[in-house]
Amino acid sequence: MRCPNCSNELEIFAKESEEVYVCPLCLSVLLLQESSVKILKHFCKQEVLNQLISNILDESVLRNTKEMLKAADNLACPNCKTYTKNYDFNGRLNFFANKCPQCGAIWLNSMQVPLVSIAFIENNPDDLNFKRNINNLYEILVHRRSIKPRSLDEIIAPFLAIPLSVAGAAFPISDNITVKTRSYATKGIIVTCSLIFLLDLLLIDLVPTFSLIADKVLISREWYRLITNAFLHGGIFHLLGNMWFLWVFGRSVEDRLGWNNYLFLFVLGAIFSAVLFIATTNNKSIPCVGASGTISAIIGAYLILFPKAKLRFDIYRPLSVFLPVPIQKIATTQISSMYYVLFWIIMNVFFAMLQSGSKTVGIAYWGHIGGFIAGIIFTEVYKNFRPG
Repeated sequence: MRCPNCSNELEIFAKESEEVYVCPLCLSVLLLQESSVKILKHFCKQEVLNQLISNILDESVLRNTKEMLKAADNLACPNCKTYTKNYDFNGRLNFFANKCPQCGAIWLNSMQVPLVSIAFIENNPDDLNFKRNINNLYEILVHRRSIKPRSLDEIIAPFLAIPLSVAGAAFPISDNITVKTRSYATKGIIVTCSLIFLLDLLLIDLVPTFSLIADKVLISREWYRLITNAFLHGGIFHLLGNMWFLWVFGRSVEDRLGWNNYLFLFVLGAIFSAVLFIATTNNKSIPCVGASGTISAIIGAYLILFPKAKLRFDIYRPLSVFLPVPIQKIATTQISSMYYVLFWIIMNVFFAMLQSGSKTVGIAYWGHIGGFIAGIIFTEVYKNFRPG
């Protein structure tokens, strides 16, 4: 058998009547059966720890840690050549390895090996000492990363991210939550909204029939509008903004709730958002469209499920009014999801209060608030009353 990474012939490492196949060059490991995981601590003592120390000294791990922890895409099993699938040892890990669905073999890259070995050690002095050695190595790595020189833009970036997000000069681009599912529901909603937007733009004007119009709901009893309006958008930037926020926040929420509960939350958020909009608008004949209300429900759920998560922001230099210059990214930073979401809802309440009494409606801030409340209520119920 040959290593799928570097094509070297795999060598056998045996201990305690178990054996694994090891690449002598990249130190990746093939477990022919899951029970062989218990001998990884012996292999790490002899080989992998030395390799990790060397990588730390030349900083290759610092550059590649995130990529090295990822499961390989389209990797063929060295044992039977079947394409492998993602596997996390039944939830014991916060990352995916590669497992063959045909023969059950598990492929671990060199960065995954010591982490997997830690997850399966026993509570005895020898194993605990091994765990301390691994932890010390990772503390060294983290320390080296923390003392990397930073530019002035990077230092002030966390203080700029939230206020600049109001001006459209800072955008959340990801979080630090490990997503273990494929986010089919989130992707399906994005595709559906995009296709409906194209249909509305190019072929049929859907707004009169499917948008949220208070009089149509209250007088004509067209209840379907409470939901259908969430799939319509008023322009390309409206669509792109909503779908981007759905992607950033929705994947983690779907992963935690499951696709069926996630879709129920999406519909519930649309209804709550629409009801509060109808209750607060002074113009009962104006159409309202957009998924922002139900995305607000997902943001509310995110706050409950991941209050300690970190959101990654790209910060851009805004266009100057007097001296137009190209938009330029000046920094990337991380801030607490709790701070951002609380600021976001406070901003919506503030603008909703300013908008109260107006006959014109630009952004349905009360709809955002309604969706946000729905997300919090649903998620609290889910956390406290789910079976098991």
